[in-house]
Amino acid sequence: MAASAGKPALLITRPRAQAAALSDMLKRSGFNPVSIPLIEIEPLAEVSDQQKRLIYELDGIDRVIFVSTNAVRLGMAVIADIWPQLPIAPAWYGIGAATERALTEYGVVVRKHEARTAMNSEELLAHPDFINLAGQRILLVRGCGGRTVLADTLRDRGAQLSHLEVYKRSIPRLSGAPLAATIAEASIELILLSSGEALNNMEHLVPEADWGAICEIPVLVAGERNAEAARTRGFHRVVQAANPTDEAMVSAALEWHSTRSTPTDSNA
Repeated sequence: MAASAGKPALLITRPRAQAAALSDMLKRSGFNPVSIPLIEIEPLAEVSDQQKRLIYELDGIDRVIFVSTNAVRLGMAVIADIWPQLPIAPAWYGIGAATERALTEYGVVVRKHEARTAMNSEELLAHPDFINLAGQRILLVRGCGGRTVLADTLRDRGAQLSHLEVYKRSIPRLSGAPLAATIAEASIELILLSSGEALNNMEHLVPEADWGAICEIPVLVAGERNAEAARTRGFHRVVQAANPTDEAMVSAALEWHSTRSTPTDSNA
């Protein structure tokens, strides 16, 4: 798995379904991407009767929010079983441009927030539609667990909130050589971590004795929250992308490549 001559080797840690497009974009930008998914997305075996009732009542919901492209892919499959033709009633939202695009592929008319930069929960909460939510019924389509800031804030603003959980995230079982050895063998020069969970899983998969060597490799993360988490875990050179989109991550990687002789943190 040695790096291609003259092309910096970058480690992509996204779930398998989200890694291919980023890998292609990095290749076109002159990098040698190596994909090792650090988050496993597992569809739930079945939807509970309670959650099926939520879907049957979709025409009485005011707003439906999808937190990710995985939520769209798996959530819309469940919804389509009950609603082959979507009800007119709810307004539909996605966190980030990729999630919005995924919804449009299902024929959903998405209410977009034009002031998009961070592509996260906090940005969606700044959407004018989510300021005054007293009495509003909201369905949040998501995976099990994860951050609670979105749900907590929606409730604090008066929403009647329900959850449709359609997948769970887990730490993958990696085959072959241990992760640290694979990274060394591939001569990885930049690690791309799109989420805090990927960072957590990497730390779990790398033995403590090898963690110091991993932290010597520059890491590219999305947003200030993840940048601070990477620094706290011991990474010395942290490159920050504006958001986790493919475009923002590649742009930040190109900026790193053009200035990588500079030892200080960079922001893109």
